[in-house]
Amino acid sequence: MNEIRAVTLRNLDKQGFDGLDNAAKFRQAWPLRFTPAVSVSLIVIGLALQSPWWLAGMALVTLSGALLPGGMLIDTLYNIGVRHLFRAPPLPPTPKPRQFSYLISTAFLTTSAVLFYAGLPVLGSVVGGLVAIAGTVLATTHWCLGSFYYRLIFRARARMVRLKTAPKPAAEAKVEPKPGAKADPLPVQPPTPQVVQRVHEELGREDVRAVQASDEAERERRSTEAKADPAREGGTNPNPGGQP
Repeated sequence: MNEIRAVTLRNLDKQGFDGLDNAAKFRQAWPLRFTPAVSVSLIVIGLALQSPWWLAGMALVTLSGALLPGGMLIDTLYNIGVRHLFRAPPLPPTPKPRQFSYLISTAFLTTSAVLFYAGLPVLGSVVGGLVAIAGTVLATTHWCLGSFYYRLIFRARARMVRLKTAPKPAAEAKVEPKPGAKADPLPVQPPTPQVVQRVHEELGREDVRAVQASDEAERERRSTEAKADPAREGGTNPNPGGQP
């Protein structure tokens, strides 16, 4: 018994009635079966009659539940008259997951009506029968196929939104440079031993060239002085005629 009560509460939560406390959910458990039970009965009548107009009328009924959270036609009929016969509580407004379920039922019932109108009763019965089966499961167990799809779709969408808006880790975040700010210089890598050896060899060659150039300059200087000395020794006497 406790397991049945727990399943009922869980299924009502999945329909969107999680805002109610457990006591309110148990009070609403039987009244919430009224709308799907009546809907299934009317859909079965339409399928038996193979009437596209009857099924189109049921599509309008389910559309009212999809568009009006507090104005679904069968819910309104229950709140105005039926509940007073049994002294039952009024039905709460239709939550979003159950509205989505009504929207799916509207699409299927409309398709079924069009198929019957087009002279395809077998396909029309199959499509309309799917709505009747889903409504029967809802009326007996409170498990709603449309609400299941609602949570599946919008939960995945909410997860994608969270992933897109989540802040990036510090390691992956890119630092945007401020306008006018100078970019940091690239880090200088230390030279390899091969590069150091090559530099030393080049410096050694330069020292040798410098010493050779210095020796060459010294030899040229001495040669120039040696040539200049005889010219000074054999020069003319600045006092001609032997005058003192």
